[in-house]
Amino acid sequence: MLKIVKYFLKLGILGFGGPFVLIAQMQRDLVEKEQWITQEKFNMVLPLIKTMPGSIAFQMAIYLGRQRAGALAGILSGIAIVLPAFLIVLVFAAFESLATNSPIFRGLQIAALAVIFGTCVNLTHGFEKLPKFWFFVIVSFVLTWMFPKAEAVWIVGLGLLFTVAIDPKKFFAIVPFVHDSDRLPQIFWTCFKAGAFTFGSGLAIIPLMEYDFVNYLGWLNHTDFMNGLAIGQVSPGPVAITATFLGFKVAGFAGALTATVGIFLASTVNMLTWFPRAVDYVSRFSKITLFSTGSLAAAIGAIAAACLKIALQLQLDPLEIIVVFVTLALMLFVKKIPVWVLVIGPGVIYFFIRSV
Repeated sequence: MLKIVKYFLKLGILGFGGPFVLIAQMQRDLVEKEQWITQEKFNMVLPLIKTMPGSIAFQMAIYLGRQRAGALAGILSGIAIVLPAFLIVLVFAAFESLATNSPIFRGLQIAALAVIFGTCVNLTHGFEKLPKFWFFVIVSFVLTWMFPKAEAVWIVGLGLLFTVAIDPKKFFAIVPFVHDSDRLPQIFWTCFKAGAFTFGSGLAIIPLMEYDFVNYLGWLNHTDFMNGLAIGQVSPGPVAITATFLGFKVAGFAGALTATVGIFLASTVNMLTWFPRAVDYVSRFSKITLFSTGSLAAAIGAIAAACLKIALQLQLDPLEIIVVFVTLALMLFVKKIPVWVLVIGPGVIYFFIRSV
């Protein structure tokens, strides 16, 4: 048990580069070297986890820990891989108010935005020649742009539509309740809802969280949201840790803890209960791949729509547009550069240019 916790704690500290970097590291260390599960089992589980809502790397950590030493090990694995980023984000959030108007945060926001656009492009690899996939990306983009509150519905509905031609209008949006005297229940519900519908990538939390925290509830402004997004990109571990920052900004440490539990709770329950038992059964159905493709297309469209809205709200000047395109080009064409370098590097350069 101690070995499991130490491994995922180390991975959480050094795990810069995004979810697929973390997955690759687990594959090398725990499958090839330690042989916690067979390579064949890993190859079967990974695409199934990609069809699940929530952080891919976080769920894989819980799954591997559970397979190795039971449910408690799974829980501790999830806590260990998230804890370092949770603490780092708390530090950033605590001192962020001292430099809200600093060019460093503006630079981090711009670089993070470019990284997210680049991630959208990378997620389309393998589907470039599939017209239906791009049709669903466009449909999701338009729907999310017009009705961001129901973004979760578009992801799930379009995923099912892609698979069995179900009309997504039969679904309905989950309307969050408003608690007048205490924000913690609303923070939990907002983050839980986002964590339960982040198909395709942890970045799918962006449209849901941006709409709820900024537009619907009015707790944060767009600058606060983008600061949190930049810090989430810079921190190691799952990108969904951005929720920690947002919760802190709304309700301090209690809000940060509530948001963190909410964003990861659905994934934890899924990986500890029915998912491991259903892996062998579900893998027999070819349509699970179709659902994954449709929901991924919907997630990409939703992320792109949210990012474009944020870019318009930031009102980028010519220098900032150059920073976005340079960062995007580096991400797409220089694959060996870690994601955290792509965020911090341009952010620091922008800071020095603006400070001169």
